[in-house]
Amino acid sequence: MSRLIISEEERKNIFSLYNLLEQEEEKGPCPEGKEEDELVTYDEIKNGKVIKKGYCNSNPNSGIIKVQKMLKRLGHLKWDGLLGYYGNKTAEALSDFFKNQACSRDTDGSALGPQTITLLEDPNRYNRYYSNEDIIAATLWGEARGEGIKGQKAVYSILKNRALRNSDSKLTLKAKIAGEALRPQQFSYWNNKGFSSNPRCSNGNLGVDPESLDSYRDIVNNDLTINIGGATHYVNKKHATDSNKWWENEDKFKLVKTIGNHEFYKEI
Repeated sequence: MSRLIISEEERKNIFSLYNLLEQEEEKGPCPEGKEEDELVTYDEIKNGKVIKKGYCNSNPNSGIIKVQKMLKRLGHLKWDGLLGYYGNKTAEALSDFFKNQACSRDTDGSALGPQTITLLEDPNRYNRYYSNEDIIAATLWGEARGEGIKGQKAVYSILKNRALRNSDSKLTLKAKIAGEALRPQQFSYWNNKGFSSNPRCSNGNLGVDPESLDSYRDIVNNDLTINIGGATHYVNKKHATDSNKWWENEDKFKLVKTIGNHEFYKEI
């Protein structure tokens, strides 16, 4: 049996990190001097209660924690700390969610009530004006129309691989795939689409004539995937604008395949 041998300095670093984590757990999510508010559950919010920015409750049954987890899963909340405090980041995430899902410019995310829960749980939130299939097909057109059929199937496979990680039982697989296509700041074709061209909005559009999407719909409707080694990310380095160059992080991403101009990466 092999044993792990660490230096004294490494041992101190491990204990220091452990103590910091313990301190964070003891501190809780509320700002200094802020006492926890009365517990308001997710079901209570769903049934009419409203909580406002500044609310804090660390109980696992707290409605704000469940909503924060949903916002994280949908890509709107970027936060790896303790959950339970309804602060600026959560308010901004809620505002971003409404802009992307409900096409509403009117909310600043400072209140959370039943309207938000209804939208979070709406299985048709991605396809009020266009079908899931058309949204996915337009994504393939926008991302891979110059990559040939194999490259288009590869991008569809990326979308499906991501969607399969979504455990939301209220959504069909196609709805999950459409959701991945429109997830904020993920696919360049949609990144700069404002209210005038967002297919979620009543005045939005797909950015392409729907009659031009037949070959792409064929990939979607027949679920034409290919083996891309479990990849969930890809990049065209000729056109990449990501300032952080995530693909260079070899500790997190492994190059598994190159098809045309796209390099496909698997999360390690």
